[in-house]
Amino acid sequence: MLRAAIAHEYRIRMLSSPTTHETISDLFRGFRIAHPHERQARLPITKEILTKMCAQLYQTKQGKDGLLASVVLWRTIWRICLEYHTLSRFSDIVKLEGPDVIYESSPSPHLKIFFKAAKE
Repeated sequence: MLRAAIAHEYRIRMLSSPTTHETISDLFRGFRIAHPHERQARLPITKEILTKMCAQLYQTKQGKDGLLASVVLWRTIWRICLEYHTLSRFSDIVKLEGPDVIYESSPSPHLKIFFKAAKE
């Protein structure tokens, strides 16, 4: 396919088509000239990032209690918070239903979350 692309480029410029050897030379020359693709490392979510995301809910444009924030914003931030605090995967969080989350007020207020068939 690359050989065909090089032959097409020569045809467009009205140059004589390269031999197989010249084509391979052109490919390697191009590989040497091309910038290496550097993979961007994904950093893990930190407490500071979570704090900033939650602060996004309580901006003045969204009202003091955050009720004017979009449902998508609420859902995204709480999904990421659950992933962070429970060390679970997105696929496990998505499967949660109402009965899987229980609020308990004693001995201290907390949520009890039950993951069904979570990957170990």
